[in-house]
Amino acid sequence: MPTYKLRPYQQEAVNVAINWVRKHSEPCLLGLSTGAGKSLICAELARTLVGLSKKKILCLCPTAELVEQNYEKYLLTGNEASIYSASIGKSLRHDVVFATGGTFKSKALEQGENFSCVILDEAQNTTTHQIKMFLTRLGVNAKMIITGDVTQIDLPRTATSGLVQALRILRDIPG
Repeated sequence: MPTYKLRPYQQEAVNVAINWVRKHSEPCLLGLSTGAGKSLICAELARTLVGLSKKKILCLCPTAELVEQNYEKYLLTGNEASIYSASIGKSLRHDVVFATGGTFKSKALEQGENFSCVILDEAQNTTTHQIKMFLTRLGVNAKMIITGDVTQIDLPRTATSGLVQALRILRDIPG
């Protein structure tokens, strides 16, 4: 049983995302502002999805610090998780795996089929190349949930945010 209680807007975000991935094959985009509690939302999404799918869930983050933060929030669900990050440790033992995209990309091709869903957190700080790589390495029938805040982009000026590009591409899809 989780040791936290989501705020109503956090639970609404979780419900919307879960309903979306049940009904659609397109990625679910959650635009969540700073301070919305994205780490708790990601933890609850992972907990719920692993229960529904009975397969592994991969939570990708752009930095090792965010991997650790999301991992700690997930532990509040009362479940175990693994970390796959060069600077922290590499394990794929548990049903939920928190990883940095850079470290995990080398394993993505061989592991993609093992994950029913990928949660890409803080996607505003992924480049278009990185988000394309994540999307194309999903396993067959795998789902993707993308979170981010386009007002908090910390990329070099010459790089385009993968989240901004995904929003442009998917803007005409209802939902």
